[in-house]
Amino acid sequence: MPWQQNYDPLHSLLRSSLVSAIPVVLLLGLLAVWHVRAHIAALVGWRGMIEV
Repeated sequence: MPWQQNYDPLHSLLRSSLVSAIPVVLLLGLLAVWHVRAHIAALVGWRGMIEV
């Protein structure tokens, strides 16, 4: 049975890419700009992934 993958869940490649980038932007922004500790930034990035 072949596995069907949906590469465009929001029916727009741009929107799908922007939504999937939210956790990464949160993580890197917290680490680079606000100098948050790594484990806290990881938790916030994880939370952003869950919320999306």
